[in-house]
Amino acid sequence: MKLVLDQMSAMVRPWPSYSKKRLKPRILPPEIQHDIARVVMMMAGKDEPILQMTAEEEASFAESRAQAGRGDFASDERMQAIWSKNL
Repeated sequence: MKLVLDQMSAMVRPWPSYSKKRLKPRILPPEIQHDIARVVMMMAGKDEPILQMTAEEEASFAESRAQAGRGDFASDERMQAIWSKNL
């Protein structure tokens, strides 16, 4: 008997046999399966982080948080210039 997670009630229930005729399973690429598995493990309370930042990324993130802590944000004019250049 195949089991499936019922998303409405978060309960595992038997997979209805009639649905085999109507639904075709989709195969996800291994890298996507891996990403999904990591998210599920995080939700289950495992300590493995979803994303590993490089030392450079961590330093940049720390600087961004420090700027936000000081209230050092881009002006409306600066944001408008960025958006107009990239749209």
